[in-house]
Amino acid sequence: MTELTVLQMLIVLAAALCCGFAKTGIATLGIFNAMLMSQAFSAKEAVGTLLPMLIAADVTAVLLYLIDRASEWNEMEGKSLVLSNLWMS
Repeated sequence: MTELTVLQMLIVLAAALCCGFAKTGIATLGIFNAMLMSQAFSAKEAVGTLLPMLIAADVTAVLLYLIDRASEWNEMEGKSLVLSNLWMS
């Protein structure tokens, strides 16, 4: 395994940032992300590095969605309980 140079580390950092922005719906950053990684590594290494980044971004997005949905559900549950108690009295 080869050591990463400072330039390669900076490119990987920029690619990780672009990966996060690409998950927000800015599709052109996905193409830019692949171009960045191919500049720093060979094709096989670029794909092998980029795929775990994309998987981690997907897992993070799903977890954040589930946490946000649970907090909204708890808030609504409390409000509906108050409204049902007002209606019953």
